[in-house]
Amino acid sequence: MLFLLKTLLCDKTYVTQIKEKRGTSDTISLVKTKVSKGDLPMTIITEEMRYRHKLCEYALKHGVTKTARRYHTNRQFVYRQLEKYDGTVRSLR
Repeated sequence: MLFLLKTLLCDKTYVTQIKEKRGTSDTISLVKTKVSKGDLPMTIITEEMRYRHKLCEYALKHGVTKTARRYHTNRQFVYRQLEKYDGTVRSLR
């Protein structure tokens, strides 16, 4: 079984963790990748936008304080996202 995990270290460096599981032993490899500013993977941005969309929908239904507790963030962040949110995922870039 093979698992991939991408992590953004700074603006231009990503680390991909490759975890391979065979029976009882695990092998973990780390691969560093430098990318230019325009080449950021779209999946990373999409996941963040999806997270913010869920956060905003929950905040509209249950309130800001409850949302901040559930999503382990502060109320100011939730207010900022609600200010940007116009009902579409694209508004939460």
